[in-house]
Amino acid sequence: MANSGGAEDWKIYWKINVLFHTSFLAKGKFKCMWCDKEEISTSLLRSDFALSAVKCSAGHFPDFNPDNMLGVCFDCDAELVQRVTERRQKCFMKDCRRAALVQKESVIRRLGKIAVVEKYLALVDKHRVLECEACYSEEITPEQYAELQATSKCQHDPTRCRDCLRIDLEGRINGGQWRTIKCPHPDCEEELTPRDVDKFVSPDVFMAYNKEKTFEALSQNPKYRVCHDCLCGNGQIVDVKDSDPFWECSRCGKLSCFLCKEIGHRGETCEQSRKLNPQRDEVEAAVRKRSGPVGCGTKFCWKCKVIFPLKNGRYEYRHLPGCPMIGGRYEAKGAIATLPRPEKGDSSYEEGWSEDPDYEAGDSGTDSWT
Repeated sequence: MANSGGAEDWKIYWKINVLFHTSFLAKGKFKCMWCDKEEISTSLLRSDFALSAVKCSAGHFPDFNPDNMLGVCFDCDAELVQRVTERRQKCFMKDCRRAALVQKESVIRRLGKIAVVEKYLALVDKHRVLECEACYSEEITPEQYAELQATSKCQHDPTRCRDCLRIDLEGRINGGQWRTIKCPHPDCEEELTPRDVDKFVSPDVFMAYNKEKTFEALSQNPKYRVCHDCLCGNGQIVDVKDSDPFWECSRCGKLSCFLCKEIGHRGETCEQSRKLNPQRDEVEAAVRKRSGPVGCGTKFCWKCKVIFPLKNGRYEYRHLPGCPMIGGRYEAKGAIATLPRPEKGDSSYEEGWSEDPDYEAGDSGTDSWT
């Protein structure tokens, strides 16, 4: 006989069990709902405490079947009252791992507010509060179960307070484990939905999590592209033509290539653009150093560095004589292809541009494209 609460507590459990004895419908075949022992019942009296005063936090209660006389045998009835009261008994529903809970209202309605019931309800209150299994400082009551359940699909009671749940989930998200987030309970394999995650983590963390989940979903679309600028990071669905495979970022306005997924390179094929990448990276770094992290938005030839003038909403491509980018297939035919070298005081250029050795010497006349 289990007796973790002392002799006085056990007397109260025994009395409550006796008070819950009631007449069953008929004698006959009987099965104990706790020990599963089957017998031929010779008594019309049985304790129906588990059938009438017990539910789990999900509302499950034992299903009384008069044909099988489901109940609790005399060997188990008083001990079951103790186990349920002390939160050591699982729900009787198959696959549910929540604790069976005493329904105080049902006890009062059945027995009234007599002295032994008052003592019993004090024992129920004593055992109804649990400690958070992570911090051991916060208390969890049955009234908090719904708000602390990691996901509605979980078949167990919550075992962590809100702060510990937040710390656990945010740690996994910040650590890159955002693709699949499972309930932190060691015996639970249920996955949290974005709505579940939003309940517990901070707005900033959820925004980062939602961005990653959205990107993951959109990346399955063959028309989805991300801006080539790593400082922008914007992604969008784009629709381009074979003759003009470039798209403009809706956030920063920069041009990207749909085919090679790099910076937009009108006037260059993807192959030509790839060959220019090492030089482009160096020039772009210099531009960013002078213009700040987002750049100044100036468009120019990465090879000979001539600025493209904007006229009537379109850029006109200009190059120094000998630049291998002259006449690229995306440049307007019939336009003036070359410009003289700018004067030293040209206001369109950053001060000191003429001291750039790459501009002065460069290699614009040494490359040829096949």
